Amino acid sequence: MKETGVIRRIDELGRIVIPKEIRKRLRVGPGDMLDIYTSNKEIILSKYTVVGEFNEHLTHLLDALKKDKIDFLVASSSEVIASTTKEIKPMEELSLAFLDLFLKNGTLELSKENKVEIVPGTNIKRYVYGKKIYHLGDLFAVIIILSDNPLMKTEYDALSVIEKYLLNYVSKIA
Repeated sequence: MKETGVIRRIDELGRIVIPKEIRKRLRVGPGDMLDIYTSNKEIILSKYTVVGEFNEHLTHLLDALKKDKIDFLVASSSEVIASTTKEIKPMEELSLAFLDLFLKNGTLELSKENKVEIVPGTNIKRYVYGKKIYHLGDLFAVIIILSDNPLMKTEYDALSVIEKYLLNYVSKIA
């Protein structure tokens, strides 16, 4: 566990302020939900994502849709939830450069020559297609397809299947 050296007082309503440096590093902002649990004498806060609750089922779906030279990723607004590629693993954070580029538009298409790391330390020389999925106005998930070739209709159809699965899941729990 990383120490910050920051001490905060709990106010009369039981609230504390999470320091800006920590919120920035963990990409937690207004409206984000936190999972709160205890371990021994510690209170642990972690960023909550609905997508993370069903990552095993999602991984099976992505594996079923995977083809030769095509990989899929599903991420929350900050980290990978499920992946079929060996280069990018679940729980890895999306790079800030990728998020900056991706969050400006509803979709993203990059050629093999792209220079943006999806997660820090990766150098993937593939076509990248991404789509943001919203539920009730909030960014719910990001679907990313990595391909050795430009996308064909079948890959767009697979993207649609993943999107419908995610929206169906979130509508059942909402």
